[in-house]
Amino acid sequence: MLAKGFLGLLSEWVSEQTGKDRAVMDKAAERFGLRKFLAHTKEPEKILGLFSEWLVFDYKQSIFGNRTGLESFTEHNHLHLPKEELDAYTEMRSFEVGLFSVKEVERGKGVVLASLASGAEYFVHDVNASLSLRGNETVWSRIAPVRELYHGVGSLFFVMPMRVMAGMREVIAGWKKNSYDAKVVASFATDSPKREQADPPSYEVSLQNFKDALAKCGMAGFFSIEAFTKWVSDETKYDMGFAPRALDGLIPEDVEFKDTAELIRVAAEFTNNIPRKRLKGKTPNEAIREREKRKEEGDWETDVFSKEKYIKALEKASEYMAKGEFEKSYKAFEQVIQNLLKDRLPFFHVFRVYANAAVCCFHKGDEMLGEALLDASLRINPLYDFATRQKERYVHDPTQTEEFKSFPKKGQKMIQGLRDDMQKTGLRMYQHRVFSKYEKFLTELGVSLAYKAKTVPALYSFDKDGNPMKKPKIGRNDPCPCGSGKKFKKCCGR
Repeated sequence: MLAKGFLGLLSEWVSEQTGKDRAVMDKAAERFGLRKFLAHTKEPEKILGLFSEWLVFDYKQSIFGNRTGLESFTEHNHLHLPKEELDAYTEMRSFEVGLFSVKEVERGKGVVLASLASGAEYFVHDVNASLSLRGNETVWSRIAPVRELYHGVGSLFFVMPMRVMAGMREVIAGWKKNSYDAKVVASFATDSPKREQADPPSYEVSLQNFKDALAKCGMAGFFSIEAFTKWVSDETKYDMGFAPRALDGLIPEDVEFKDTAELIRVAAEFTNNIPRKRLKGKTPNEAIREREKRKEEGDWETDVFSKEKYIKALEKASEYMAKGEFEKSYKAFEQVIQNLLKDRLPFFHVFRVYANAAVCCFHKGDEMLGEALLDASLRINPLYDFATRQKERYVHDPTQTEEFKSFPKKGQKMIQGLRDDMQKTGLRMYQHRVFSKYEKFLTELGVSLAYKAKTVPALYSFDKDGNPMKKPKIGRNDPCPCGSGKKFKKCCGR
């Protein structure tokens, strides 16, 4: 256990240094939002504790040489502490702060926490936490190794009023380390002023808003309202998060963020007007109104969908194509489809996956499967010009040539028979691939991506902090990303 006053010594020193100059303290308080938080809480000591913790661990100040209080304290040893004690404070700089799942509680000793950011598990020595926390809770805290044991080194273990689902866990894992600091969690520790909220829109209004938003995003023909309603209401076939995941996965990449946000918002309003069996035939809006009448409270579930892993996988497959490694590229595209099928996720980019996998097949000598994949790409999106051009380039149709027409009728019949046999063989090969299963999945969902897509997609890559950034444009004289070996201007950039 940490010695009594160990953390208090550090916190008091940082607060004292910050408070020497009123302007410095005011600036820190403003950055944290201290006054706003204090005005909306019944537990001011909790907010003040978080503010003190933020000053020590998270806030870089000019009075400390643009370093945090902890960094300045350990680098300069302002209090002339013995080396062993200073080393203990220095170890705290390896802290992790953010959301954790309580895996196990050992009463009177500590708790096992699993980081939602890294997935790592820690036994944290903290008696108070072991007496107050329960298994499966989501908590926010700050932990650090001190003398080879992990301890809670923040102001509190704050139980979050939510259960974090799989999609949200994936997003959290992509966050920059320690980005969920004391300032962020302070908003959860306040009682926001209650505002009179307007009644949610009716079914008819929410339906029209949903249709309008779909049209604005170019998605009016992707699926029917009946199909979307089934995704929401058929709880035996689709989980609670399926409809929002599917909707997000189908949004084209060139839709502006504000239009995407509006679509997600109005879709949520519409789904809240759809009756559910688990709510005994009531809509979520009706169930909420009843719960409010009974003044019931409860945890809320939070989940989001992240397309990052699929985008990264597509980028890798494209890199293989650019290097001429078509077998690896085909396998990478196939793996993307396997993952989408496993995750039961309709995905806007799939027609590109099929078409590019077809190009890989042509390059590695699997022409019959390549032709079947191109046909599938055009069934999924008949407006995809890239697939049409690849079919013109790689699929030689003798029935359209003058040379074929000059053959004797007997020869024409024989050649056409060979072509038919090749197409049938390619179709049989396709039916034994995961691509065929995924196309069937889309068909059963009622998804049809009839969308005039750009030849070269505006895919995103990610910087070192996990933030999305658009890839640079392909130059006219650069190699075409389809792997043809031609310059972009003479291939897909025509």
